[in-house]
Amino acid sequence: MNETLFLAPLPVYTGQVPVSRRNFSAMNETYLELGGSNYGMVELGKRLAIQIWIALFTAFMAPSFVILYGVLFYPENFPTPFKDLINGVKVFSSYALLFIIPIGAFIYGMLSNVRTLAKSYPVRFNRQRREVCYIDDTTHRVLIVPWESVVAWVA
Repeated sequence: MNETLFLAPLPVYTGQVPVSRRNFSAMNETYLELGGSNYGMVELGKRLAIQIWIALFTAFMAPSFVILYGVLFYPENFPTPFKDLINGVKVFSSYALLFIIPIGAFIYGMLSNVRTLAKSYPVRFNRQRREVCYIDDTTHRVLIVPWESVVAWVA
């Protein structure tokens, strides 16, 4: 009797929406690849775009709204609104330059993550031969085992 039995409890209800199980990097009738993909890059690109739009809004739109508010409600304080607008854009743009540091850090983190994921190999599950192929990232050694002998822990 060379059999191992793993008993697991039923999943605990958390109230969260279940995540899609189809986040595989490649899947067809022969094999299924898990890992080695950049699925989170779209979300990171959207976050980067939001940060850039906030910096642009701070540099150009915010002073325009401030000057427009001042011209409409306090016209005696703004005799030359265009000159005040140019000065306001200069001041707000200098503060918007502070966004360069977090945007640069975000771009660095995003690109380093892409580089790390590009170097990692996916785990391939061959459906026809019922084998699992794993390539070690450091030694580049290929390990092919029958999938009945594979045990995986997911945290």
